[in-house]
Formats: sequence, structure tokens, C-alpha cells
Amino acid sequence: MKAKLLKSFNIVAGCASILSVTFLLLTDQISSMIALCVFCLFLICLLALITTTVFRLVSQENPEEYKKIAAFTSYEAVDDTHGIFEVFKVIQSKRLILQHVEHNFKWTGTQRPVISSELQEIEHLIISEKKDYDKALLRLKKPLGFNESCTIHFKALTDDIDGMAQPHLDFKVSSVMNVIHFRVTLKNKGGDFSKPAKILKKPIESNVPLGYEQYGSIPFDIQSKSYQYCLPDPEIGYFYRLEWEK
Repeated sequence: MKAKLLKSFNIVAGCASILSVTFLLLTDQISSMIALCVFCLFLICLLALITTTVFRLVSQENPEEYKKIAAFTSYEAVDDTHGIFEVFKVIQSKRLILQHVEHNFKWTGTQRPVISSELQEIEHLIISEKKDYDKALLRLKKPLGFNESCTIHFKALTDDIDGMAQPHLDFKVSSVMNVIHFRVTLKNKGGDFSKPAKILKKPIESNVPLGYEQYGSIPFDIQSKSYQYCLPDPEIGYFYRLEWEK
């Protein structure tokens, strides 16, 4: 980065030197005014050149706009049809200025969920009619500088009136993370329910719909009517899933 910035600076400086020699042939008053204007223009061009170069180099070295540090994802079944899905993510900006964060989600039910955020503004929603992820564009209340961190919040109120939604939580790990925490609360279950939940994963590049493999299970806590699973330092390159019986 330093070598590229130095090369750009030398080019602009060389042009300024040539113009300076030309100005010496003019009268003192005119040359002074022109020299001042050229000097200001030189500073503006240099600043623009440095900013553009830095933006380009930062983008090349960091393909993703931000890094996910930790995530808490939860689902609460309020009754047999209504639920609350939430995600809290701690992120670190990998852009000089980060103003928006795109959050991908996919509700498997037929009724469109009500989307909101308590920490950001929902600026735009893209609902896919296919099996692709839906997208929510979240505007940060305060833009982040490079390597600055903040907490992202996403919330969806769901309605599974026709029973088509699939009972699972997924999370994609494409870069190093500290921890993922899953929590599922089933307030609609009676006192006799005690079936464990499955913990599964599959490679990100897998195109097989049923490509998840089970590698563990979580017992159902009868008192809190919930499952909890904490995964520290998850392996990169996998979708992780918590799946329970509806």
C-alpha cells in the first residue's frame, strides 16, 4: 500500500513541478495567484488520489464489508402458530466507512414475517420468490470506521398459521468468529414434552438440500421450556443448525 501511494504522490508532484517552472515566466502577481490556485488544486487531487487508493486496497484485502465476531440467534414460540426470531451480531467494520449492513434470512413459512430492528433502521427489504435468502438492509445510526465494532439487531415476528415452517435455526460461518449461541424457547409445549434437539452442520459450498450431518444433541430444559447451545470458535466454512421437533 505504501509503495502505491508513493508512486501516485510522485506523479502528482512531477506535474506540479512542471507547472511551477511555467509560472516563473509570468509576472509576479499573476504567478502568485495562479500558484496558490494550483497548490490548492494539487492538495485536493492528492487527497482524492490517496482516498481512492486506500479504499481500493482495503476492499481488495477485505472482500467482506465486515467481520462477524459473535452471534446470538434465538426463536421463541409464543403459541402454536406465532413466534419471535431474533439475531444479535457483534461485527467489526472492514471498510473505511461502513453505513449499511446487509442481513440475510429465510423464513420457511408461507406468511411473510414482520421485520424490525431495535438498534438499526430497516432501510430496504428484498424478498426472494425462490429458495435464495431474503435480505434486509440495515442502516447504522452511527457509521463505523475501519476496525470499529457495533452490535447488529434483526427481529422477525412470524406466523405459521398453515404449519409449513421448518423448526430449525441456521447460521453461516464464513470467517473466524469467537462464538455462536443458539436459544429456542417453546412456550407452546406441555409438561410432558422432553425430546432433545439435533445439532447439525454442512459445508457452505454444498448444494445438496439435505446435506446436513448431525454431530450432537441438546436436551430440552423442562423448567425454562428451552434449548440452549453455545459453540465457541466454530469451524470456518460451515452452516450450523439447531433443529427441534415441532
